[in-house]
Amino acid sequence: MGMNELMMTAAAVLDHVYDGVAAIDDRGKIVYVNPANERITGLKREQLLGKQVKDAIPSTHILDVLLTGQPSIGVRTKVGEYQVVSNIVPVWEDGKLVGVVSVFRDETELRRLAHQLSQANETIEQLARLVDPEGRGGMIAGESEAMHKALSLATKAARVSSPVLIQGESGTGKEVLARYIHDQSPRKAKLFVPINCAAIPENLLESELFGYEEGAFTGSSKGGRPGLFEVADGGTLFLDEVGDMSMHLQAKLLRAIQFQEIRRVGGTKTKQVDVRFLFATHHNLLESVAVGTFREDLYYRMEVVSIQLPPLRERIEDIPVFALHALSKITKKLGLPTLKIGHGGMQAIRRYPWPGNIRELENVLEQAAILDEDGVIELNDLPKRFGDRSGRHESLYDRGGNDFPTLEEVEERLLRQAMRTFVTKGEAAAALGVSRATLYRKLEKYNMNHDILSQSET
Repeated sequence: MGMNELMMTAAAVLDHVYDGVAAIDDRGKIVYVNPANERITGLKREQLLGKQVKDAIPSTHILDVLLTGQPSIGVRTKVGEYQVVSNIVPVWEDGKLVGVVSVFRDETELRRLAHQLSQANETIEQLARLVDPEGRGGMIAGESEAMHKALSLATKAARVSSPVLIQGESGTGKEVLARYIHDQSPRKAKLFVPINCAAIPENLLESELFGYEEGAFTGSSKGGRPGLFEVADGGTLFLDEVGDMSMHLQAKLLRAIQFQEIRRVGGTKTKQVDVRFLFATHHNLLESVAVGTFREDLYYRMEVVSIQLPPLRERIEDIPVFALHALSKITKKLGLPTLKIGHGGMQAIRRYPWPGNIRELENVLEQAAILDEDGVIELNDLPKRFGDRSGRHESLYDRGGNDFPTLEEVEERLLRQAMRTFVTKGEAAAALGVSRATLYRKLEKYNMNHDILSQSET
């Protein structure tokens, strides 16, 4: 089968290819061009078919491939006023060179498409900023001063490569904050590699972090395996629950931080790595240093920037923000319609101490979203530990019949009950739905600043 027959067979496909295609036979005569060729070069099919390629396109490299039998990839050619990039390949049949096919694209068009892609990416970024104006991703600041301080520190830390130690109870969002730091850093295009040091036995954790050489231990993979330090090279390594790491591994970690070099388990050579370290723990590391379970020199290497995430019970004003954000994520994940949190439900959520913090909050709201039947999460949708769901409440006054108290009397008694119920002014203000300034003003009005209030601040 000659080149003409081959191209006639392929024409049904090539006529619909977006790139330009041209083919010549073994004598250098053009035997096929597709419609895209005309679009890109501006040359009509009838101007080209049957002509010698050297006459029709003097600058072409097609003849070079015909002479040598070797393909030419990424060749730039001037076709009239157009600059094209071509991949030119020989066509063989039964060991004989029967022709050459060139597939090409207009460089100007490539630049235009690249510009359009750049504009599209810019539009996506603008839309992302509209959805998330401060670029926090999954990091929610809330309303509390403590969280705003933590986010401000994280933003500053993201600009440099210094180690960061994030401390806080389990479930307070330490990994979310670590990811925020990485995503705001110059390393954001590289990997963020998290590992929970408490979840992996010590003998496995060492090989997970540092990798191992072939034959380092029974069952080791042929050729060895890189550890997470190597995987995170150029990016960020997040060591969660680092306070549970053994003293042996602490010594190796100290060297990795100090000299940015590691040695695989069973190996003799050191390897340089470029890793940004983020650490997190629920332990008080200074106490661990004092009792000898954590290295003091490692602690000070880790704590260049220290960020404390307070538990939810210490930032009640943040709970509605976190609850609504979590509920929005949950309904999307479960494919449920939009849900609201009713007044009674929100009051119960605010008053609960949340020992599991944000993780527990998300779990409770997911349960409530699944059980809810009316689109509003109330106390009866929450687990039993959230309190009496009968709707009965202790009366604020003991009068019966039509002998109602005045609004001021009700307000005073409500304030006194709130101050007996809650531990701090912040909790009382949040439960009453007023600002601290309003609460202080009301307490002053009823001369309650020194008696009941004094015990609520302890």
